Amino acid sequence: MARSEYYVRPTNGNDTNAGTSHAAAWKTVQHALDTITMDSTDGDRINICDESTLTLASVWSLTPYGNPGKKGLIFQGYTSAAGDGGIFYVDANLQKVLNHSGHDYISLIDGKITNWDVANLAIRLDNGCNLINMRFESDGSQVKVVRLDNEGIIQGCVFKGLKDDATTAKNIQLANYFTFINNYVEVPEDNIGIQAGKASSIIGNMFVLDPSADTGLKLNNASHALVANNTFLASASCSGKGISLAGTITYGGTIINNYFEGFSDSGYGIYGSHANNINLLLSNNYYYNNTTNESQVADTVRVINGPVTLSSSGVRNNAWVSGNFDLSPTKVLINNALVTQIALGDTVHSKDVGAVQRAKGVIGGPNMQAGRSR
Repeated sequence: MARSEYYVRPTNGNDTNAGTSHAAAWKTVQHALDTITMDSTDGDRINICDESTLTLASVWSLTPYGNPGKKGLIFQGYTSAAGDGGIFYVDANLQKVLNHSGHDYISLIDGKITNWDVANLAIRLDNGCNLINMRFESDGSQVKVVRLDNEGIIQGCVFKGLKDDATTAKNIQLANYFTFINNYVEVPEDNIGIQAGKASSIIGNMFVLDPSADTGLKLNNASHALVANNTFLASASCSGKGISLAGTITYGGTIINNYFEGFSDSGYGIYGSHANNINLLLSNNYYYNNTTNESQVADTVRVINGPVTLSSSGVRNNAWVSGNFDLSPTKVLINNALVTQIALGDTVHSKDVGAVQRAKGVIGGPNMQAGRSR
């Protein structure tokens, strides 16, 4: 069975029409939401034509789709036939578009939203909700964009032009079991681009950070999170963080194959000093043109092929540290169980005697002896 299909045309529609075809489209999305009966078997799709801008009169109000058995509701752009790739365009008219805590299984696909409420989110929904190929473009007035809860997907979306905010606002806030893939995120001054939780997958995204941005990606209580193949591009000596680990990060997170550029001064590519960062794997992350600090990693299990240069706090309390570290006198290894293939600078002061004694393949400079600090 196919979804129940409905059509909205902002210019050529009429709310007295049947709403079941392009030729008989309704004029407003709200009339569609007031009329449809919710297909409990296959779900509903409201196709919004790209013929002109849809200006909101008020926030879209709808009946919850979160009941068992509901397949949910899709808002999707089109040109002349459902799903043909047309992009709907909503001018939110300084209002929220969807603001429904407790509403599940709602998706927005192939659309662009601008000019939403400056003090609130454009989209606030709960579980199983998705954003696919959406653009959220601010004129510099809006701060927050999206808050979604568990088990959803944001893919192929653009978030740009947001306003700086001195309260460290979270532009995009996701809960647990979320997938965030192939998106473009601009992070303004003082803001956090994304906050994500447990078992989230953050893959293949581009984060562009203002010089005074707080954090590109904040993992909060994010056990089993996967962060892979992302680019964190900072500009003009960014003092923020590419990735920040917060809360109780436990039981097997992975940060792998990410690229960090332009972090300096007090900034870090990856920053995590929480005492409960255990079973966390950092592997094959690449750092370029970061003038002062690369990463601070503490209380993790494996750091493999890691930062070229480490912060003055060094690498502490890890079970296994391997590969390509340039350790200056103030950048030290502390309380690590096994250190392999570490290139140690000529003037290293090792404070981890036991780890160096057990190391395999350590390359020591003339001022460094295994088991002793200079």
